[in-house]
Amino acid sequence: MAFNAGAFISSVTQLENNPPGDAISFASGWADAFYAGFGKPSPPTLTAEVGKAQMQGLFLAAYQNDNNGKNLMNSGVSVFAAQMAPGMLPLFAAIPPMGYQGFAQVDLDGTGTIGLLGPALAAVTLPWFMSGTAVQTATGATTTWM
Repeated sequence: MAFNAGAFISSVTQLENNPPGDAISFASGWADAFYAGFGKPSPPTLTAEVGKAQMQGLFLAAYQNDNNGKNLMNSGVSVFAAQMAPGMLPLFAAIPPMGYQGFAQVDLDGTGTIGLLGPALAAVTLPWFMSGTAVQTATGATTTWM
């Protein structure tokens, strides 16, 4: 299965339309959004759930954190991808994308932007995830994550 940017955008729009009122809802909502869109890459992985849980922990720390929130969100997405890589074995030896900066690149804190965050984040997240590589262990052929 490939990445599903549409599912990600839909989930982010739902978060925008109904902002989470507490840290657990915030962390769960964002982790669910990234998992829906990017948790089933090709080549497939068996460790996306582990990555989702670790990402959710960082998103929990990011809730209402004005000083470091975006950095924690970016780190959460990076950890999510890093945890997916070992789950591609034994068929693929994966190298995850590094240094996600989507929340720093997309700044839509102004009014009237509801519905724009999902597409903007998807536009930077999809190519970032696709920069991950996977080497087929049997043949040595290299592919990008899709």
